[in-house]
Amino acid sequence: TTAAGGANGFTISPVVTEITVNKGESQTVPVTVSNPTSQTLIADPVVNDFTASNDETGTPLLILKNNVALPANNFQSLVGNIPTTTIAPGQSATINVTITVPSNAFSGGYYGAVRFIPGDVTNTKNVGVTASVGTLFLVTVPGNLTEKVSLTQLSAADSSGNASSFFTNGQISALLRLNNTGNIHVAPFGTIVVKDEFHHIISTTQFNNTTPPSYILPQSIRKFVVALPKHNYLGYYTITTALGYGTGGNNLIVATSSFWYIPVWLQIVGLIAVVVIIALIYWIIHSIRARRFSSKK
Repeated sequence: TTAAGGANGFTISPVVTEITVNKGESQTVPVTVSNPTSQTLIADPVVNDFTASNDETGTPLLILKNNVALPANNFQSLVGNIPTTTIAPGQSATINVTITVPSNAFSGGYYGAVRFIPGDVTNTKNVGVTASVGTLFLVTVPGNLTEKVSLTQLSAADSSGNASSFFTNGQISALLRLNNTGNIHVAPFGTIVVKDEFHHIISTTQFNNTTPPSYILPQSIRKFVVALPKHNYLGYYTITTALGYGTGGNNLIVATSSFWYIPVWLQIVGLIAVVVIIALIYWIIHSIRARRFSSKK
């Protein structure tokens, strides 16, 4: 990831760090911050908590304002002192981030970002993310963990994620909305199977098999739009998803939805056929009436 800000940018690795830290213990994570510019930069550290955004995309929403209440599982409270570091042009620095979990801490997930702001472009640490680059932390504190996810929606959708049960053209996708009501992040995985009206398997698509996978934060809904393989769809189809999540993937979610795909050309052909049939029926009725009228004469 590269920070915005032109010549005053950093690059950082790793982008996401997922760790488990027991109560009463600490863990140090080395973060590499690189200066690709031609001038010496000061890496000024900033620590923020984040929550899930309201748009269901899974984009982290950093808590930047001092007057906003922090989560009960406060990530900032776990992070030790991070030194300000000077980095020469074209050089990198390894900056250690130490996570310490008190013995009386809440169990569950702690979510935050350790950002680095170029010291020559700002005099404050509490600025927008456009001038910084950072590593996202997903910290699990073992204990009374609740892993609970429900599927709130499964449907076919277009490429933009607009749900529908009837399509006439375009890319078909599967839309899934998953609600995490637990107290720890989860990364569901599984398959999405499409079958035709004769129960023949048309396609099998892996769900959330990227590295790293996409997580759903606690007390949030995340929307997934999964493009299905290209196919000459025509008729009635079902989408079946089988998902696993949680420790060992032993929690299962199975659901089915359906859709119709009637291409525009077929609708036009059907409309022409209907018009022809109506015209034929009218001609037959008119012919019968004409014959009856002629026979009466």
